[in-house]
Amino acid sequence: MFDARSQIQASSFNSASGLQTEGTTDTLGGYNVGYADDRDYAVYQNVNFPSGITSVRARVASASSGGTLEFRLDGPTGALIGSVAIPNTGGWQRWKTVSGSVSGATGLHTLHLVFRGTTSIGNVNWFQFY
Repeated sequence: MFDARSQIQASSFNSASGLQTEGTTDTLGGYNVGYADDRDYAVYQNVNFPSGITSVRARVASASSGGTLEFRLDGPTGALIGSVAIPNTGGWQRWKTVSGSVSGATGLHTLHLVFRGTTSIGNVNWFQFY
């Protein structure tokens, strides 16, 4: 089970569609999720959202025009609880922390991170709700 308030590594997904992992040069190393095109997604089962969650932050990188990372409950087209912009950060391994607002998430859910944009949207290293 994941606590939504903890920093969740994007590469710790249970399943994914269209995405790959790769080594990251971001702080603390490890792996990031990348090679994202429109509607690609990663699935995280058993994410517990305590009451009071109002924001999300994500560590992203992109050398393209970027896009949006959506956070959806219980399916890739499920309830949209929040999103963050993935800007062009100047490189596939040039990392920036971005934030967005969240609403409608409480209890235990399967979380889907859905990439929206065109092709080669960007990479995600981690995300955290607060």
